[in-house]
Amino acid sequence: KAFQSNPTGTTITHIKDGLIIDVNNAFLNMFGYERAEAIGHTTLELNIFYDREERKELMKILLSKGAVTTREKKKKKKSGEPITTLISMESIKINNEDCVLTSITDITQRKLMEDAIRQSEFNLNHAQAVSHTGSWSRDLVNNVLTWSEESYRIFGVPKGTPISYEMYLGLIHPEDYDYLAPKWEETLKKKISTSYTIEYRLIVNNEIKWVSEEIEVQFDANGIPTAVFGIIQDIT
Repeated sequence: KAFQSNPTGTTITHIKDGLIIDVNNAFLNMFGYERAEAIGHTTLELNIFYDREERKELMKILLSKGAVTTREKKKKKKSGEPITTLISMESIKINNEDCVLTSITDITQRKLMEDAIRQSEFNLNHAQAVSHTGSWSRDLVNNVLTWSEESYRIFGVPKGTPISYEMYLGLIHPEDYDYLAPKWEETLKKKISTSYTIEYRLIVNNEIKWVSEEIEVQFDANGIPTAVFGIIQDIT
């Protein structure tokens, strides 16, 4: 009962030839087969492998280690539709015969979402690079500063370098810092979400760079500032 009700696609097969002894409903629904089409046939006959050598590779690992930990593999449904799966396997014995218990999770939608997010991030970074506009945020509660790729370029800091608010302040031209600091303090005292635009100079690699920055400060229900968001453009 637990086998059939398991939401993860599960099969029991012979190690020697991949002959299917049993499958659960989740497996049948995942691949589009009827029970009679699966039981008594091999996994190769079902043609669920993109690469028929894949089973040999997995069996080699299984026989040497007794189990195959989670691995991402492409599979095919009965219709030929591709799906991306996570597979785990372990050796078991049934009636003194060596068998394999295989668990299969369909992660196709998750992978599509991850790809869409990556594409969206690429498009954003490309658009910012073309317009010389970066974005950043600062978590005031935890004092964590985050820059976009273009912000790293604008500030002349190699991508991946640990950054901090104090480091950012060190890049501001000293004459402009004397003006920015009071304005910053004034904004924090307003206790309501507010935004403003300001132009100032940076010193980047011993050169002066002009930037225009739009800043928005967010406050909680008690009027305490919690986060700052900014868009910065190189207007040199």
